[in-house]
Amino acid sequence: MALPSHPSETTTASAPLPSPPRRKWYTHSYDGPGLYQLAASSAPWIPRVVRFTCARVLADLYRRRMPKEDAAVRRNIAHILPTADPATVARVARSLFRHFAYYFADLFSLNRQPFAVQQRYLHAIHNFDRVQPLLESSQGFVVATAHL
Repeated sequence: MALPSHPSETTTASAPLPSPPRRKWYTHSYDGPGLYQLAASSAPWIPRVVRFTCARVLADLYRRRMPKEDAAVRRNIAHILPTADPATVARVARSLFRHFAYYFADLFSLNRQPFAVQQRYLHAIHNFDRVQPLLESSQGFVVATAHL
C-alpha cells in the first residue's frame, strides 16, 4: 500500500485515524486570575521580608488544604531520595512548597523593578560555563527553568 505523499492526500484503503483525546490541564481551586491579580498588584508595595513571611504561611496552608498535591510531591521526593525516611520526605516536601511560594513572591514584584534592583537579588548563576559556549554559537538552545 502506498502512503500519501502529503497529509491532505487520503487513501481509500484506510480509515482516518481518530483524533487523540484532548489534553486537560491541571487546575485547582486556588488557581484563578483573581488571586494572581491581587498578589501582582500588591506585591511591589510589600517589603520582601513580609512577602516571604506571607508566602511561607500560605505555602503551609495550601499544602495542608491540597492533600492530593502534597501526596504527589511526597511520592516524587521519595522516588528521588529512595533512602530518605518519612520525616525527611515530609521536610523536603514542606520546603518545596515554601520555595515555590517564594518564587511567586519574587515573580510578582521583582519583574516590575528596574534592572539595578533585580541585580541585587542575583547571587550566582550556576553552571554558566556550560551556557556560555551555547550563547556564542549560532546553533541556539532551549532553556527550561522557572528561575531565569
